[in-house]
Amino acid sequence: MVEGSKVLRDYPITLGRIEGHGMRGKALTADYVLVYRTHKLAVIETKAWDLLNLLQRPR
Repeated sequence: MVEGSKVLRDYPITLGRIEGHGMRGKALTADYVLVYRTHKLAVIETKAWDLLNLLQRPR
């Protein structure tokens, strides 16, 4: 890892869609966000099926 960089997990992006009567929908979060110093460089979304394929590969 580069000095000054970090990876944030479950990073909130929005509070959720406004649905009325003071209610909001489900909040939107990113699985991982790559940060260098104070700059957010990348958002990484993972899928469950990727993990299954990785675990089922012959070694």
